[in-house]
Amino acid sequence: MKVSRFLALFALGLTALLPITAYAHVKASLVTAETAIVPGKPVQVALRLVHDEHWHTYWLNPGTGLVTTIAWTLPPGWKASEIQWPAPKALKDRTGTIVGNGYEGDLLLPVTLTPPADLAPGASVTLKAAAEWLMCEDVCMPGDAKVSLTLPVSASAAPDPAFGARLAAVVVNLPRADAAWKLSATRDAKNVTLTVTPTAANPAATPQDLRFFADDNYVAYEIAQIVTAAANSSFVLTLPISPDAPKDTAKK
Repeated sequence: MKVSRFLALFALGLTALLPITAYAHVKASLVTAETAIVPGKPVQVALRLVHDEHWHTYWLNPGTGLVTTIAWTLPPGWKASEIQWPAPKALKDRTGTIVGNGYEGDLLLPVTLTPPADLAPGASVTLKAAAEWLMCEDVCMPGDAKVSLTLPVSASAAPDPAFGARLAAVVVNLPRADAAWKLSATRDAKNVTLTVTPTAANPAATPQDLRFFADDNYVAYEIAQIVTAAANSSFVLTLPISPDAPKDTAKK
């Protein structure tokens, strides 16, 4: 077991006796991009986590924490994607020490649900899920909630007035390859050197606050990354290799 996961489980043990009222530091609900379910048409929904100030939950590779999970209870014939993770941030405690990868504030975690094509317009569908997370400030504690959402079945659907545009923006901005930039990497015994180079002479936009997040903890989440502006609008990131990384990974 990795040291980070052991520490997270140890934290859960220490907080097991905390009163249930303390769990309100993160509030969970389900929201949707559209006002109705169209038979056979995928729909974006999201687990919404609203964090109290200074509290956070965790990304796919949490660091010292535990990843947020969603277990769906759906009607027959439905399918659910995995969580589509927005770009995380480096989480810091009050001393400025990086403690993990994750989220603060008002968060949407998108999931694509696909209904069967034989749903009958005029009916309604209730979508249910059980969410679990670890929430931390100066201390950590487990959180969980059973959330649900009931929508009508219709031949067409309009954007949800409360969350349609916001959820669409989250999906558009999910991490993805960008044809305007190319990546190359080398490594030595201690660091990965990642070079980010524009594919055009004058890139349309300049990246800000560059940081590399490793979903497998190969690159250490807790050690500072050095970002250097290079020639031709390129950037060079020096990424310390995690002490937990496999020792037999080939050097390329």
